[in-house]
Amino acid sequence: MTRTLAAELPPARTEPLDRSDPAFAAMARDERRLAEEFLGADEVLFAVQTASRVDVGRWRGGGRLWAFALRDQLALVAHGPRPYAERIPYSHVRESTYNPVTGELVLAPPHHLKVRGLRMAPLEGYQMLAQIHKEAMADAPAPD
Repeated sequence: MTRTLAAELPPARTEPLDRSDPAFAAMARDERRLAEEFLGADEVLFAVQTASRVDVGRWRGGGRLWAFALRDQLALVAHGPRPYAERIPYSHVRESTYNPVTGELVLAPPHHLKVRGLRMAPLEGYQMLAQIHKEAMADAPAPD
């Protein structure tokens, strides 16, 4: 990650969200139950409902993906007849970037990932990127 990118990202969040946070409250009951089972007691630092969808066994389109920034992993969850849940260590997606033209957080390198991008608003995308790159940002020299 370049020094310029580190300087442009918001600070990574370090305080866990309370499970009564509006992000969790916006989830449908079944989505929330799936997320709580999958996440267990892990601390969620940032949560966002993406505009991306993934196959969960429905006839009418895929399930909406929720993305959760944990301490050292990105967790993705979508509810449906065949629920989707995946944890991706940040170390596996260190080359990720946000594309403001497409509105997508591009997860890179994409090897072995079922989901390679997450469509979300710019502020959410840059915040998630800050969470992914937080160790690299801590090691980066201060901007001149």
